[in-house]
Amino acid sequence: MTVALWLMGMPFLQALTISTGVKIAVALLELRRLPTPADEPPA
Repeated sequence: MTVALWLMGMPFLQALTISTGVKIAVALLELRRLPTPADEPPA
């Protein structure tokens, strides 16, 4: 069901999914680069 809806809205949803995925990936990479705060134990 989800795949069918995704395929139906391919032009818009695919771009949205890719952009969101890229933003998340970049955010995770940036968080890994940052030093871990003393008040937060490393996950």
